[in-house]
Parts: sequence; C-alpha cells; structure tokens
Amino acid sequence: MIWLWQPYLIASLLVVWGFIAFIWARGGASSGSYEFMRLAIYTVPGLLALGFKWIVEHRGFRRTFPELGLLPGRLRFWPLALVIPVLAVLVGHGVSLLSGLVRFDPSLSRLSEELAVAGQEVPADIWGFFWARLGMSLSVGLLVFLPVAILTEMGFRAYPLELLSERFGKKITVLIVAAFWAVALVPFLFLKNPYGSWLGIPVYLAFAWGWGSLMAWLYNSARTVLAPAVALIILDVLDGSLSYIFPGNPVLSGAEGLVGASLILGLGVAALLVTREIYIPPKRNRRNPPES
Repeated sequence: MIWLWQPYLIASLLVVWGFIAFIWARGGASSGSYEFMRLAIYTVPGLLALGFKWIVEHRGFRRTFPELGLLPGRLRFWPLALVIPVLAVLVGHGVSLLSGLVRFDPSLSRLSEELAVAGQEVPADIWGFFWARLGMSLSVGLLVFLPVAILTEMGFRAYPLELLSERFGKKITVLIVAAFWAVALVPFLFLKNPYGSWLGIPVYLAFAWGWGSLMAWLYNSARTVLAPAVALIILDVLDGSLSYIFPGNPVLSGAEGLVGASLILGLGVAALLVTREIYIPPKRNRRNPPES
C-alpha cells in the first residue's frame, strides 16, 4: 500500500536535490544570487505541501494554510521562539570563547574585510555599523523572510508530521521528520561548505537533526508554524552576527559548530523523549467552521 507520505517525501527530496544539482552545474555557488537561490530551495517542500493539500487531498486553496499550521496557536509557547535560538547562540559562542576556541575581536576585522571585498567603504564607527546592521537584519528578516520561513516550516515540519503520524507512532514520526530536514539540505555542504572542511558534515547532521526534532516539539506545543519560523530567523541572524565578534573555526564554534550542535542535539533528543502528541490542525469545513 502506498501512503501519501511516501510520494511527498520522495518528491520533496528529488526536487530539492535536483535544484541543488542545477545550481552546482551552472556554477551558481559562486554567484551573487546564491543566497536567494538557497532560500528559494528551502521553500520547495512547503510549496509541495500546499499542492498536495490543495490538489491531491482536494482541501481547497484557502483552507490549506490553516490546515498546515498557519494559526496563532498557543501564545504561551511563543517566548520559546526567542529563548531557544538565543540559548543556542550564547552557548555556541560563549563556551567556545571560555574554552579558547574563539577570540574576541574588538576591531571586527572579518566584517571590515567583507565590506572591503564587496567594494564598500569601511565605516569609521564599525561597531555602530554592526549594531545598525544587526537591528536591520532582525527587522528585515522578520518582515521579508518570514514567508520563506513559514513555507519552510510547513514543508519540513507541519505536513510531514501529519502524514507520518497516520502510519507511525509519535516518536518515530518526529525522528523521521527531523532526519528529513537534515538529509534534504545536506547537499548544500557539497555546493558551498560554510565549515570550510568535510569534518563539518557530521557536525551539521547532528545540529540539523537536533534542530528538526526541537522545532517539531515547538510546533506540536505551540500549535503553529509561526513559532519555529521566527526561531529559525532569529537563530540565523544572531549566529551570523556574533561570528564577527568571536571569529574562530566554524567547525567548533557557533550555534551550528560542535559546541552549539552538541547542545541542540541534546535538546533534540530530550524533545523527542518528551513528545506526547503530534499536533494536526483541524480540518476546515465550509459548513461547520472550527471554533476559534
């Protein structure tokens, strides 16, 4: 018997890997549009989830969004969208600093070098520029990239959790969904490796699986894709920004380095063990809309 989760996962992996292979073949990893293409690929499973809900399950286009977790959810869990990424970043960089894996760079030399390479003038007040850039990154990220993060969470979290829970138990479902997130995106490391070493692959897999499990728990608890979507944006902005202040080996330091990945992996395992339910948004009915 073919379950719906099988064609969905296979289609998502094939399309994501196919786009990554296309970028590699065209030499897109070295182009200025690489980051845009990378973000676009993140949305592929979300777009497929909308298509499966709308066309395969015949749910109607407008009903697909709330049925994929685009709801306010439980507001008391929303603070965790800030707490979890901030904790990961502070531990990833803080422990690395205390153990000597990174150093404090008061001149922000890495940021100055990036500006110079890009042909931009290095400001005299580099710290003022840094804080202004951080504030802009957070505000723009939450406004502009939130739709990308929402589609990412729909495709990598909400829909596969619903599909797999029809066939497997709660913990096996979370385990597979977390692995789906990690395996789908690991080819990016062969396209453009941010770790600078193949030693980063197991570190990435540990972080990605842990984050996938932890965000599955947050989604199930908050009952909305908005909470993990916001957490993903905050993690990306803060981790990248602190790497200018505490430069070091990316394999070891940062939220996605060995230190941060160890924390996230541990939290992911704990989240898996305490999983008691898989949240499936209520089906929207034209005649009997669900109670708000």
